Amino acid sequence: MSATRVLIVEDNPGALEALSLLLEDEGFYVIPAPNGRIALERFDTANPDVVLTDLHMPGISGLDVLAAVLERAPNVPVVMMTSDFTPENISCAFRGGAADFMAKPLVVETIATILRNAMTRDASDDASDDASDDNSEDT
Repeated sequence: MSATRVLIVEDNPGALEALSLLLEDEGFYVIPAPNGRIALERFDTANPDVVLTDLHMPGISGLDVLAAVLERAPNVPVVMMTSDFTPENISCAFRGGAADFMAKPLVVETIATILRNAMTRDASDDASDDASDDNSEDT
C-alpha cells in the first residue's frame, strides 16, 4: 500500500518544514506548498489524497484553496488550520466544505489522526452516496 499523499499549504516556512517532517515521520508522502497558487498547481499534478491548508495566507487564501480543491476533486478532504480560531472562521470553513478545522498551535499528537479521520469520513460518505445511488436505481 502506498503512502497517503498530503498537500500541506502553509505560508510560514518554518511551520511548513515542521509539518512536513512531522507528517513524513507519520508515514505520509508530503507535498509542500508555500502559498495557495503553488498549492493549486501542485494539486493538479500530484493528486493528493488529503489537503491541510492554512486559512489566512496572502494572495489565495485557505478558503480559496478549499473551494478550488472541492471544485476539482470533491472527494478529496480538506482540513483547515489557523491561529485565528474564531466561530466565524470555523463556520466559514465548514460551510465551504472543510472536512475538519484545527487551531494553531497544532497539537502534534493529533495532526495525523485528524487527517486520517478526514479521509475515513470522506470514504464512508462516498460509500453512502454509492449505496443511495444503487437504491435509487431500484425504484
